[in-house]
Amino acid sequence: MGVLPTFEAAGVPVQSAGDVAEIMVGVNCDSTMNGKVLYVMAGKAYDIEAGTQRTMPEWLGPEIVELNGRIREAKAILEAKGGNY
Repeated sequence: MGVLPTFEAAGVPVQSAGDVAEIMVGVNCDSTMNGKVLYVMAGKAYDIEAGTQRTMPEWLGPEIVELNGRIREAKAILEAKGGNY
């Protein structure tokens, strides 16, 4: 038995390419979604950015989180000078 029939037999929702495309179009039309992390399942999208940011130290480690903060600070300086990064 293949993946699709196995998922369907287990009651796992399977999304179509159209489901994914609809979400992608919606995201592309909404500038507030820029940079968001979405989890897509069964034709629905869930914004998981807040949880991802909150738990980043657990899965990346404090050194990477600190470096990421410095990168964001440098980006803000560049943007304040009129850049779009």
